[in-house]
Amino acid sequence: MSAALRRVFPYAFWLCVLILAVLSWLPGEDLPRTGLAGRLEHFIAYAGTSLMGGLAWPTRHHALLLIGGLAAFAAVMELGQIIVPGRHPSVWDCLASSAGALTAVVVVRLLARNRSA
Repeated sequence: MSAALRRVFPYAFWLCVLILAVLSWLPGEDLPRTGLAGRLEHFIAYAGTSLMGGLAWPTRHHALLLIGGLAAFAAVMELGQIIVPGRHPSVWDCLASSAGALTAVVVVRLLARNRSA
């Protein structure tokens, strides 16, 4: 992977985090839908964010921080929905988001391990 491309991933990660925050706290009537199941949307959104983070910071230490950080972020975003019209927090949505973050980090780590072997 080129050095120029590698420099893009941290920015892409933080942009994804910002987009997650905005989407998490949009009122229910303004929330764009993909047509997929809501929990699948959560899984994909957090997997994509985690993928950008995993590519930006590919060490094991950073992988653990990404998983924990995105899981905590998902919990905060869900709790914040208490005050958002037309939204409500869901433990299941938080778990779907966390599973997406975990899955992407595991995939990045496995691919990195296979490339170095």
